[in-house]
Amino acid sequence: MNEQSTFRSHRAVFVLLVTAILSGNSAAQLPTISVVPRNEGPVGISDLHVLLDVDMQFQIFDFEAQEKFCLVLGYVHEIDGQQSSRSALNPVVCNVAGPQRLILVMRPVGDKRRLMFALHDRDTGAGSGRTVSDLPIGKDIGGSATFRAEDTIGSGQETMLLRWRFGLNPPHPGPRHDVRILVRLDENDLGIGSYSKPNDFGQ
Repeated sequence: MNEQSTFRSHRAVFVLLVTAILSGNSAAQLPTISVVPRNEGPVGISDLHVLLDVDMQFQIFDFEAQEKFCLVLGYVHEIDGQQSSRSALNPVVCNVAGPQRLILVMRPVGDKRRLMFALHDRDTGAGSGRTVSDLPIGKDIGGSATFRAEDTIGSGQETMLLRWRFGLNPPHPGPRHDVRILVRLDENDLGIGSYSKPNDFGQ
């Protein structure tokens, strides 16, 4: 091999190395991303969990009502596994047939949390809401919710639709709160409206 061919060979190797290095750097660099500000809806439920007050918990359920109905709501509040005082009344919201939306809210009010719910027709907006109770759950502790992907509500027996759990993560001391939301269907002689009735859940 003469001196000229040796030079060409070294040059070819050099070009290959430079190409490999450049292509490697190019592959390691992520492409640019265009970011567009959002100025209109709709906003998803996951977005609302972040946008709204971090101390407020809520959950939304949709269902179809084939005929007019009343939704009776109750709850069971346990502190460290021991049931707290029983509510004397169950709030009731009545509506006509159609696509319904049920919203459950646990909102901090002072040193307690206020359990509220609302029910309305998704097409017309007709419906009502009720405050259920103020529970002795401080707003300085976190909460999580569990519920099934799909559930059924009937008229014969209460259904546990949602469970909220509040408390500091171990090993921190402090009480653990479990709030189970119970619902049942009743006949509707009211039309659209709301009222309260004696608590007959669990009987």
